[in-house]
Amino acid sequence: MPRSSRFAWSPRDWGSVLPPNLLLEISPARAEAAIALAILAAVALAVGGLWLTRIDRTETQPSIPQAERELASAAPPVIPWWRAAGSGVPGDSAARTALADKLGARGDRDATTLLIRAWHEEREPDVRVAVLSALGWCDGETPLEIFDQALAEGDDAERILAIEGLERRGHYERIVGALNDASDVVALAAAHALHRGSRDDLLAGARAHRGEAFAAMLELLEL
Repeated sequence: MPRSSRFAWSPRDWGSVLPPNLLLEISPARAEAAIALAILAAVALAVGGLWLTRIDRTETQPSIPQAERELASAAPPVIPWWRAAGSGVPGDSAARTALADKLGARGDRDATTLLIRAWHEEREPDVRVAVLSALGWCDGETPLEIFDQALAEGDDAERILAIEGLERRGHYERIVGALNDASDVVALAAAHALHRGSRDDLLAGARAHRGEAFAAMLELLEL
């Protein structure tokens, strides 16, 4: 039978596939209704299978949205802090240290901004020391949190430079805690800063807290 006439059968055509005794028990109207329901069920199953195939193919082949692809391609490259100072600046640690010293000597707002970025990006200890020292002498606005961070987390050299930076800005209240530093060298640097700032009243507690050895060092330094 041609494909186009597959669904054009009449109740008489079903005699070739249904037993005669069954057809005798079914009225012509009921037979037509049964055939129509069977055809609808077959069509529904076929359509449902096509949709399931499309869903499965869509789930197994995810695509990246066009907006995300454009955003990723438009992201600017990350430029190291020393490259922002000039395209001809080499990237070795000696050159970065020299650059930090040069920016500290300038001390203007642009130099300070670049040194602040250098402090957050730099991981080389010697370069970080140079950056912190330069920030201590910059006239630009330097966040005090940088000196607080160095005082709390840095090595001895960074903690001493943080004390000097805070002293230069007159924030002696942030230096007092360094009198209790585990390092006598850092504690003595804090004592010197407080003495130079005429805050000897804050040294009395340190003399009693750190013991006779520290008090003797203060007397030797005439503090």
